[in-house]
Amino acid sequence: MHTAAHRRLREELNFDVPNLEQRAVIDYHARVSADLWERERVHVFQYATDELLDTPMPVTDEVSATRWITVSDLRREMLQMPEKFAPWFRIYVSRWNELSLITGAEPD
Repeated sequence: MHTAAHRRLREELNFDVPNLEQRAVIDYHARVSADLWERERVHVFQYATDELLDTPMPVTDEVSATRWITVSDLRREMLQMPEKFAPWFRIYVSRWNELSLITGAEPD
Protein backbone atom coordinates (compact mmCIF):
# COMPACT_ATOMS: atom_id res chain seq x y z
CA MET A 1 0.00 0.00 0.00
CA HIS A 2 2.87 2.40 0.74
CA THR A 3 4.25 1.95 -2.78
CA ALA A 4 0.81 2.61 -4.27
CA ALA A 5 0.30 5.72 -2.11
CA HIS A 6 3.59 7.22 -3.29
CA ARG A 7 2.78 6.32 -6.90
CA ARG A 8 -0.65 7.99 -6.69
CA LEU A 9 0.85 11.15 -5.18
CA ARG A 10 3.19 11.38 -8.15
CA GLU A 11 0.48 10.46 -10.71
CA GLU A 12 -2.19 12.82 -9.38
CA LEU A 13 -0.19 15.69 -7.88
CA ASN A 14 3.31 15.45 -9.41
CA PHE A 15 4.40 15.44 -5.79
CA ASP A 16 5.82 13.06 -3.20
CA VAL A 17 6.93 13.10 0.41
CA PRO A 18 9.01 10.66 2.44
CA ASN A 19 7.71 8.50 5.25
CA LEU A 20 3.97 8.40 4.61
CA GLU A 21 2.22 6.85 7.58
CA GLN A 22 -0.80 4.62 7.06
CA ARG A 23 -3.46 5.84 9.50
CA ALA A 24 -6.64 3.91 8.69
CA VAL A 25 -8.76 2.00 6.24
CA ILE A 26 -12.20 3.41 5.54
CA ASP A 27 -15.17 1.95 3.70
CA TYR A 28 -17.65 4.47 2.38
CA HIS A 29 -20.40 4.97 -0.14
CA ALA A 30 -21.44 8.32 -1.50
CA ARG A 31 -23.36 9.84 -4.38
CA VAL A 32 -20.83 11.74 -6.47
CA SER A 33 -23.20 12.85 -9.23
CA ALA A 34 -26.78 12.40 -10.30
CA ASP A 35 -25.88 9.14 -12.04
CA LEU A 36 -22.95 7.83 -10.01
CA TRP A 37 -22.52 6.27 -6.59
CA GLU A 38 -19.10 5.28 -5.27
CA ARG A 39 -18.59 2.39 -2.88
CA GLU A 40 -14.94 2.11 -1.97
CA ARG A 41 -12.39 0.91 0.54
CA VAL A 42 -9.65 3.49 0.97
CA HIS A 43 -6.33 3.29 2.76
CA VAL A 44 -5.68 6.67 4.39
CA PHE A 45 -2.09 7.89 4.66
CA GLN A 46 -0.69 10.96 6.33
CA TYR A 47 2.53 12.92 6.31
CA ALA A 48 3.16 15.63 8.89
CA THR A 49 6.05 18.09 8.89
CA ASP A 50 6.96 21.56 10.06
CA GLU A 51 9.07 22.06 6.94
CA LEU A 52 7.93 24.19 4.02
CA LEU A 53 6.91 21.85 1.18
CA ASP A 54 6.71 22.43 -2.54
CA THR A 55 3.26 23.17 -3.92
CA PRO A 56 1.68 20.17 -5.63
CA MET A 57 1.13 20.48 -9.37
CA PRO A 58 -2.14 18.59 -9.87
CA VAL A 59 -2.91 16.58 -12.97
CA THR A 60 -6.11 18.28 -14.08
CA ASP A 61 -7.75 15.03 -15.24
CA GLU A 62 -7.46 13.78 -11.65
CA VAL A 63 -7.50 16.80 -9.32
CA SER A 64 -9.43 20.04 -9.67
CA ALA A 65 -7.47 22.13 -7.14
CA THR A 66 -5.02 22.02 -4.23
CA ARG A 67 -3.86 24.41 -1.54
CA TRP A 68 -2.40 24.37 1.93
CA ILE A 69 -5.02 25.05 4.62
CA THR A 70 -5.37 24.52 8.36
CA VAL A 71 -7.76 21.84 9.56
CA SER A 72 -9.94 24.37 11.38
CA ASP A 73 -10.21 26.57 8.26
CA LEU A 74 -11.01 23.51 6.14
CA ARG A 75 -13.81 22.42 8.44
CA ARG A 76 -15.22 25.95 8.55
CA GLU A 77 -15.25 26.14 4.73
CA MET A 78 -16.90 22.73 4.49
CA LEU A 79 -19.69 23.89 6.78
CA GLN A 80 -20.19 27.10 4.80
CA MET A 81 -19.84 25.67 1.27
CA PRO A 82 -20.04 21.86 1.28
CA GLU A 83 -20.69 21.75 -2.47
CA LYS A 84 -17.09 22.90 -3.10
CA PHE A 85 -15.75 19.60 -1.76
CA ALA A 86 -15.99 16.07 -3.13
CA PRO A 87 -18.40 13.87 -1.19
CA TRP A 88 -15.67 11.39 -0.29
CA PHE A 89 -13.45 14.18 1.06
CA ARG A 90 -16.27 15.48 3.26
CA ILE A 91 -16.66 11.94 4.63
CA TYR A 92 -12.95 11.75 5.51
CA VAL A 93 -12.97 15.10 7.28
CA SER A 94 -16.17 14.26 9.20
CA ARG A 95 -14.48 11.06 10.42
CA TRP A 96 -11.14 12.77 11.26
CA ASN A 97 -10.80 11.44 14.80
CA GLU A 98 -11.93 7.94 13.85
CA LEU A 99 -9.24 7.87 11.16
CA SER A 100 -6.60 8.86 13.75
CA LEU A 101 -5.49 11.80 11.62
CA ILE A 102 -3.33 14.39 13.29
CA THR A 103 -2.03 17.82 12.50
CA GLY A 104 -0.77 20.45 14.88
CA ALA A 105 -4.28 20.69 16.27
CA GLU A 106 -7.41 18.58 16.23
CA PRO A 107 -10.31 19.81 14.09
CA ASP A 108 -12.90 22.07 15.70
